[in-house]
Amino acid sequence: MILDFHKWMQTPELTKLTTRQKNDKLIQLIDINKFISGYHSEEIEMVDCLSSSVNIINIKENLSGLVFYELDSFFNESFHKNLARELLLKTKLERKLNELWLIFVKDDYRNTTVSIEPKQLSAFTNLFEQIFLFDFHKSSIQKII
Repeated sequence: MILDFHKWMQTPELTKLTTRQKNDKLIQLIDINKFISGYHSEEIEMVDCLSSSVNIINIKENLSGLVFYELDSFFNESFHKNLARELLLKTKLERKLNELWLIFVKDDYRNTTVSIEPKQLSAFTNLFEQIFLFDFHKSSIQKII
């Protein structure tokens, strides 16, 4: 995974980004790398993580798009209003993705327990086939839906 990470960091697309965009992409690359390491990593091939906020992976000949959000954003009303549903659906169709996964990233060092109930996610099940809670520091992945 380290070599793959280095390869993505050296792409021409990344060098064209602003400092802020590079920082966001770097965080995106770190999140996807750590998520894949903890989730059947031997079966996953990274296809694209630079052309949009949807990270495209290949699992056994099935393309899936992974979308990462900070867990704190879920508890903020703006998340529910500002989720780019049309853009995500358009990306799913254009890239011929079999599934979209929503991954909430808990990235604080505190040992607080946070849970999201499946019923809280009912508004998202028509867009995302799978929804996860990913504790970055513990490298734990909990499938919610």
